[in-house]
Amino acid sequence: MPAASSCEAAGYRFSIRPDVLMAVVATPMFLKQHGSPRNPRDLAEFPCINLRLPTPGELFPWQFRKSGKDIRITTSGQLVLTSLFQIREACLGGLGLAWLPHDLVASRIATGELVEVLSQWQKVFEPYHLYYPSRRQHSSAMAAFIAALQASLRE
Repeated sequence: MPAASSCEAAGYRFSIRPDVLMAVVATPMFLKQHGSPRNPRDLAEFPCINLRLPTPGELFPWQFRKSGKDIRITTSGQLVLTSLFQIREACLGGLGLAWLPHDLVASRIATGELVEVLSQWQKVFEPYHLYYPSRRQHSSAMAAFIAALQASLRE
C-alpha cells in the first residue's frame, strides 16, 4: 500500500471517527483532598493512574498542547493498568488523576462524578483512518462498509 501522503493525494483516506480529545479527570473528593494541578508539570506531585502499553515495561506518556507547544509527561503513581475502562473505574474510585479520551468520561463529567482539570492544556489526537483503493466503483460490500462508517459518525 502507498505511503499515507500518497494515499491522501489519490483519495484513499477516510476518517473513521472524529479527532480524539484527551482530558485529565479526577473525582471531586480526590481534588478536595489533593488539590488540583495548575499545569502538566505539577502532575509529578499527584498520584496518577497510568496506562501500560503492550510493549513490555513502557508506560504511555501523558501528552498536552497549549499555544502550539507540545509537552509529554511521564506521571508518577503506584497504579498502572492496561485498559482505559479500568483506568476510568479506578479514577471514579478516587484513586488518582486519569488521562482519558474525553468521550469516555464526558457523561461522568456532566453528572459531576468527575471533574476535568488542565482543560486549557488539552491534546487532540488525529482520528483513525481507513485507507482503501480509489476506484470509480467499489464492490457493493466496500460501498456498504463505507456508508455504515459514515452513518456511525453522524450519530
